[in-house]
Amino acid sequence: MFPKDRMESTTTTFESCSLYVSSEFMGNIVRRDCRAATITVGVEYAQYNNAIKVEYTPKGARKRQGFYLTYKPFLVVLSAKDAIDPDSMLGGASSGGSPGVTVAMGRYASFDQRWKSDFVAALAAKNIQPLYQVGNECAALDQSTAAA
Repeated sequence: MFPKDRMESTTTTFESCSLYVSSEFMGNIVRRDCRAATITVGVEYAQYNNAIKVEYTPKGARKRQGFYLTYKPFLVVLSAKDAIDPDSMLGGASSGGSPGVTVAMGRYASFDQRWKSDFVAALAAKNIQPLYQVGNECAALDQSTAAA
């Protein structure tokens, strides 16, 4: 059967939705619009016994794409009608030291937890309830809807 620290895998399917995941580049939140998405929890991947496998068909595409979430996973699924644009990765632009040069810095450092907390706060402010969520940061969504 399964090792002690591995849970049984479960699969959930969604139609016409938006996936929000933490970017592998800066840790900011990235939106992926999908025609269909399948999320399987409890998959073996590399050294992880309980990885999350996400497969989806992007809007306007035929081929399915996918990725695995392993260490400290963050995933929010919203219906297409509730989809919001995550905040920009960059802060305001300022003039550089040379004429004609513009410099834009990231709002936060790489993989700062505020990327996720800002996104969760934006969902709570608009009173949007996710169809599916994974990650410790998403607990604030459960508390905000329970208080409402």
